[in-house]
Amino acid sequence: MNTLAVAYKRAVGSDLEWDYTSYQKRKKPDIKKYVRQEASPVVKVFAGIATIALLFSLGISYTYLKASKAQLNWRISRLENDIHYMNMNNEKLNLEIARLKSLDRIETMALQMGMVKNPSAQYLMYKIKNEDDSNASSQNTELQKQAENNVEADENMLHKVADAWLNKDYSLKG
Repeated sequence: MNTLAVAYKRAVGSDLEWDYTSYQKRKKPDIKKYVRQEASPVVKVFAGIATIALLFSLGISYTYLKASKAQLNWRISRLENDIHYMNMNNEKLNLEIARLKSLDRIETMALQMGMVKNPSAQYLMYKIKNEDDSNASSQNTELQKQAENNVEADENMLHKVADAWLNKDYSLKG
């Protein structure tokens, strides 16, 4: 408990007078205590039903979220399987393309169509005159002689190819 100490006599030279009796007569204000009232049964029942409904809706929401997650995971795994299948199919198609593009297969198909394999490859060489070069090397002269000898054979071969193309005869024999 708090106490107040007050001098009984007045100090010398003080102008204030203290009235101890008036201080004792003053009362402290009354503090009202809040008394909690008991809730009515209707309020208790309503609060219980609201709590049960809230818990039920939380359970349904949780179940819905888990089911949605499971469905999405199933879709993802199905799409991953589709991607894997498509990649394997793509590899098979790339192997088929490589097989169909192979030169051995093309040669076999050409022979089956009646085309004849040329025993020796012939190359055409065209002489380009360059005014700056006055001295021709010995290699160029040998190649020129071979090219001049093959010009007639090349012209005959070109005539045969043109005739075969025009007549749709792809044998090119002789």
